[in-house]
Amino acid sequence: MYFIDKSICTQCGECAASCPFESIVEQEDGSFVIDAHICTECGECQLNCPFEAICEKDENKESA
Repeated sequence: MYFIDKSICTQCGECAASCPFESIVEQEDGSFVIDAHICTECGECQLNCPFEAICEKDENKESA
């Protein structure tokens, strides 16, 4: 699963524009989120983010 690191994201919208499944949506505050129910984990958003703000979350890691 991919997620957007809000501490790095500049809210440029490149990720949303590059998503072929329209799984990245802009929130009222201008931030972007990835809808896990739509995301196919194709990686286009990560490849197209100019600030490397999109990371893969390893769901097998336990929370500390």
